Amino acid sequence: MTSDPAAGLARFLRTEFGQPVQVSNISGLSTGARRTNVAFDAETSTHTLRLVATFVPNAIELAPVTVEAAVRELARAHGVPVPPVVAVCTDAGYTDAPFLVSERIDGETVPRKVLRLVHAEAIGDRVAEQVGAAMATPHTIDPQLAPPELPGAPTGNPAEQLLTELITGVRTLRGDRPVFTLALRWLVNRLPSTPEHRSLLHTDLRNELHTQCEMLRALIHKTAWSMDRYGTFAVSEQVSMCNYWANRLCCEAADRAMQIHGGLGYSRHTPFEHIYRHHRRYRITEGTEEIQMRRIAGYLFGFMRQREPKGVRPE
Repeated sequence: MTSDPAAGLARFLRTEFGQPVQVSNISGLSTGARRTNVAFDAETSTHTLRLVATFVPNAIELAPVTVEAAVRELARAHGVPVPPVVAVCTDAGYTDAPFLVSERIDGETVPRKVLRLVHAEAIGDRVAEQVGAAMATPHTIDPQLAPPELPGAPTGNPAEQLLTELITGVRTLRGDRPVFTLALRWLVNRLPSTPEHRSLLHTDLRNELHTQCEMLRALIHKTAWSMDRYGTFAVSEQVSMCNYWANRLCCEAADRAMQIHGGLGYSRHTPFEHIYRHHRRYRITEGTEEIQMRRIAGYLFGFMRQREPKGVRPE
């Protein structure tokens, strides 16, 4: 999305509405990390519309915005309380990203403020019931009514298609991924059969572990480069960062793997319990996490100046 999307929105809506449109009062709304929502007013010669534009960059687009809009309208037609879609733009030339425009509904979008309002009004039970109903309703919709471009196999075994996509995705990763390889082997041998009943699912894909691994790898490379260039003890705080975060991340990854594999993940038929048990000690030995974080804070706030460990002469 461009830094000032007003001009692009105005040009697109003019084409969509067939008359000049003035876009004003643009303000950002809280949203996820991968997409951007902005509220704005669209003024024509006869009336003013209060709208919201949702921008979906091509890099993270799992399905075209036209499919997302069609699914949203399908859900709305079956009673899910979502705002009507006004227009859909697949041309990134207007705002540097495809987007869809929907009607604006007054309300709060910041989670912590929503929780405060729920607590202040003592309506937790009512909100939980409404949210549960809204999330459950899409599962009752006949999948045959969904757009054909929606991810998933409308016929046959959807697990086979998803497994093929997973295998293709893992092969594109850099370096060996033994945990992924083991998980894929497990899925191949235990692929679920074709379901008797199909339903639409609201998914929220998470990739924190892979992102954190790549970030840690970059930090380790930077730390090693700095040590080679400026001296062994020039970046002691970065060494502490690598130390405690690598051990913690390994334990978190093993814990997540055990949870995903259920009872099998906790048993010795998989390596996850051994990985967790073996690496958990490194968060205590060789300097506990608390010691490492104290060293980082010491260098950060200036009350620790000795770079080299005690008993080691500076270079």
